[in-house]
Amino acid sequence: MPKRRLSRKWVIEAALALAEEKGPEALGIRALAASLGTDPMALYRYIIDKADLEAAAADALLFKLPACPGGCGSSNCWRISTL
Repeated sequence: MPKRRLSRKWVIEAALALAEEKGPEALGIRALAASLGTDPMALYRYIIDKADLEAAAADALLFKLPACPGGCGSSNCWRISTL
């Protein structure tokens, strides 16, 4: 990835790209920092810890899913059925 100013959004996008490229088990602070060309400690300005990184990545993935058929609240809504 090209070097640019970090942001939480960019860190999460890079985490998703890393997980897609190398698998979710490869996702970690050091590996992510290496893929961004930065020091691992620099990431802690944008994420709390690995659990926060994983939760934010999961949220980002869920946000990318298509809208519920029939709108949220319907009995076949994936968002309700996964809770």
